[in-house]
Amino acid sequence: MNADVTPLVMGVLVFVSSLLSLKLGLSVAIIEILLGAIGGYFGLKPEEWMMYLAGFGGRYFLFGKYLQSPPVLLNFYVFPPEASRRPRGLRARGVSPSADVSE
Repeated sequence: MNADVTPLVMGVLVFVSSLLSLKLGLSVAIIEILLGAIGGYFGLKPEEWMMYLAGFGGRYFLFGKYLQSPPVLLNFYVFPPEASRRPRGLRARGVSPSADVSE
């Protein structure tokens, strides 16, 4: 395809995907992926500047969103407070450490 037509076709696909998502009640991302796969099947290739913007946006969302999360919130989800109070080992199985094991 011509370099001037490719961004236009992709823009129309994005616009149509947003309209379809409102009509069908599905996520826009799902419909964009499906329409992108259909467009790729018919020979639609991204330009170099589109790949640059996609890479930049992906890096921003991966690392930028992580940096915006407060460390207290991360510690809460990674190490919940209940985890430190759970019994471990023999106590978790209902056996006390002083039980007679000779039986």
